[in-house]
Amino acid sequence: MRTNLESTDWLEEPAWTGTHLALKHAGAALAVCTREGLLVGATPSAYSLLARVGIATSTIPCKLPLLWERLEASAQGEAIDWRPPNSDVDGIRLGCTRHALGGAYFLIVMREISDKHVTLVQQLHRQRLEATGRLVAQIVHDLRAPLASIVFDAEVLVDRGAELAPAALRATGLAVRRAADRLRKTVDGLLGFAKLGPQSESEADLAECIERTCSLLRPSLRNGGHRIDVALAPSARSVQVPPLVVEQILVNLVMNALEAARAPVTVKITTSRTADTIRIVVQDDGPGMSAESRARAFEPFFTTKQKNSGLGLTASRDAALDVGGDLRIEPSEQGARFVITLGAKPL
Repeated sequence: MRTNLESTDWLEEPAWTGTHLALKHAGAALAVCTREGLLVGATPSAYSLLARVGIATSTIPCKLPLLWERLEASAQGEAIDWRPPNSDVDGIRLGCTRHALGGAYFLIVMREISDKHVTLVQQLHRQRLEATGRLVAQIVHDLRAPLASIVFDAEVLVDRGAELAPAALRATGLAVRRAADRLRKTVDGLLGFAKLGPQSESEADLAECIERTCSLLRPSLRNGGHRIDVALAPSARSVQVPPLVVEQILVNLVMNALEAARAPVTVKITTSRTADTIRIVVQDDGPGMSAESRARAFEPFFTTKQKNSGLGLTASRDAALDVGGDLRIEPSEQGARFVITLGAKPL
């Protein structure tokens, strides 16, 4: 995208020249601001969205004072949820992220966030905290081994560092680095899952969502001898659904399989595509579900497990329905078989 915005002539270019993109032809809500927060260009949908939340853009360049304050206070790429103070606009707010655009400008990516969407995010967050609580014991156990390794190697370096040969000294330092990296990944996975934030992303990469799910559940998988097999169809890798929704559903379904198992299980996640939908199948080879459990699985508070609120599957199905998809149970000769249907990103 062109970074020289001294004039607006570039807005009259063809939609795509092979090197430059004309904002007026872009369908997404995109805006370009200077480093000082002056709006110098935007797509039609961005202008419309700004007008809906009461920001006047009749004269360009123009200031975005309150919105820019929020954006500037946030890290680049971090999503914010913003509504003008004392706004008369009901149920509408902006989800925004800013990204560097050359050395002098920022690209602002915007989307409308309705109150219904905010409510969904908050419901998912509460359920995520419950899921996190169920994982805490496993995660704490997973932290002990690398922490003990770091403490031991640190004591070696302090007490005997001067006596160690260079090769031994380097090996000890590398061991500390590996253990610290394992700690970091475990903590980052936990914090990332539990974090509440606006979902400005309107589409999700299934491979990335599954990877983050596996990262969070890695302690439970390893301690129970479980495994996850993934087979994604090349045409069924992106859905038009916020990543938070996809990850929440996957975490709940995989945890459901692990907690029901009395022996190591394999959970297989596969995808397929129709014209405009993606089908995600989560199948395990565990003990399965009784006819009563299948019939009542999505009822609030129904559970066959101790220390479980019975809201995981209910929240997952509600989340799928709220984004225009579905979650259902299909008959299976072995284990449990859940099928998620979500809107596909156009090819």
